Amino acid sequence: MWNPFKRSPQIAPQDTSRKRRKAPTIRLNPSSRSLFAAADPDRNNATWDSSPVPIGKMIDQKLSVLVARSREQISNNDYARGFVREVRKNVLGHKGIILQVRAREPSGGLDTYGNAAVEKAFKKWSRRENCTVDGRLDWRRAKRVILNTVVGSGESFVRLVEGSAAGPWGFAIQLLDPLRVPISLNDSRLANGNIIRHGIEMTPYGRIVAYMVETKAGVLADAYRHDGKEFERVLAENMLHIFDQEHPEQFRGIPWNHTSLSRMRNLAGFEEASVINARAGASKTMVLKADPDVFEVDDDGEVEEPDIELEANTVVTLPVGYEPVDYSPDFPSSDTAAFSKHMLRGMATGQGAAYNTFANDLEGVNFSSIRQGKLDERDGWKELQEWFIEAVCQRVYERWLEYSLLSGQILNTNGTPLPASRYEKFLAVEWQARRWEWVDPLKEEKAITEASTNGRKSPGEAIRESGRDPAEVWKAYAADIQAMRDEGIPEDMIMKILGIKVNGTGVSSNAEAEQEEE
Repeated sequence: MWNPFKRSPQIAPQDTSRKRRKAPTIRLNPSSRSLFAAADPDRNNATWDSSPVPIGKMIDQKLSVLVARSREQISNNDYARGFVREVRKNVLGHKGIILQVRAREPSGGLDTYGNAAVEKAFKKWSRRENCTVDGRLDWRRAKRVILNTVVGSGESFVRLVEGSAAGPWGFAIQLLDPLRVPISLNDSRLANGNIIRHGIEMTPYGRIVAYMVETKAGVLADAYRHDGKEFERVLAENMLHIFDQEHPEQFRGIPWNHTSLSRMRNLAGFEEASVINARAGASKTMVLKADPDVFEVDDDGEVEEPDIELEANTVVTLPVGYEPVDYSPDFPSSDTAAFSKHMLRGMATGQGAAYNTFANDLEGVNFSSIRQGKLDERDGWKELQEWFIEAVCQRVYERWLEYSLLSGQILNTNGTPLPASRYEKFLAVEWQARRWEWVDPLKEEKAITEASTNGRKSPGEAIRESGRDPAEVWKAYAADIQAMRDEGIPEDMIMKILGIKVNGTGVSSNAEAEQEEE
């Protein structure tokens, strides 16, 4: 019972002699970031390179490893191999890049017979027995191999060979593995005052003089020798070094997929681990736990394991002293596809291809998004087409034309050789590269028709964008019209077949007729 007269217990006073410590206040001050903040010292950036390295030194140290890993991924990785196929398919196409000679007469008109003679001769040289020194590749397939090598190894070497060793035509190309021009070959003390950088002889100002191509020891008497190896000195005028230069003083090419190699390998390892885990989960593997009270552990810490074979639709009696342990891997999970998609998007960005093309994924794509993605991607393909034409097609053609005119192998319609003095004239050429069908052909064709009607695009330009030669189209039109006239088809019927409506004052196109009706 409570007693009101009982004194309450005394409470000891608190010791206030010690001062309380104030808790630290942590503030984030965004204004403390300086200009060019990426260069500020930061513990998170401790491993970030802070000293620029010249491109030549990076090539010396890392290019061989990049080439090895790029080739390995192209051989084993589906996406790496698919990217090579996409480049080849979009830069070259199934017809390749076609030569169109556009030499003109002094009057300004096209030299029809001379142009046809040069194109015919070039087509004949393009055959397998004439094009390459080994007689194995025609011109179209040689371009495919060159492009494959550039994508995977970053560069390709094409040697121009003349004379009896070149084959029946007397001029041919030789495709060389880039490894035959060693990256590690450097020499700064040549007797002629030049230097060798990455296997390339050049002046001190960087003008290419020759290439050092590794050969079998003892083949050449006047070979250049270095570290016990023998090299043939091939003059720069007889070698095409094909690579897409990105940096000043860059003398060797870098594999096109170098930024994606780590992602490719990691994604491949992730997918392999996912498959293994999925197989283990689907197999319903049994895991047993030994009872330590029943089994004695030997000196090595091991317990004798039972031998149990699992078969489908069977009941297994466990040995005495063992109990099953729940083992059901829950992987791959629902996040696996999202993670793979994220990785593939990064790879596609680095490769310059649309994600839907690179990953072969058209899920959730609508007309607007696929059209925009394709247009952006095709601009990149056109850029590569122009680079390939300048680096390979044009240079091979110029050398072929010079040799063929001098050797009298380009014959006019009357059987006489074209004179070599017309070399400059027949350098006027165009290269027709691959073009693409539109996502919605009906809408695009209507837009092209309106552009032509309004004067924003000529018919020849529209035809070239479709990947055809306007001159060939006009010839086909003329041949069709003449054939219909020869068969007695009336003119108004011919106009109707050609899509041209005839009104009271003359002829008009279908677009004009539609506008009049509106």
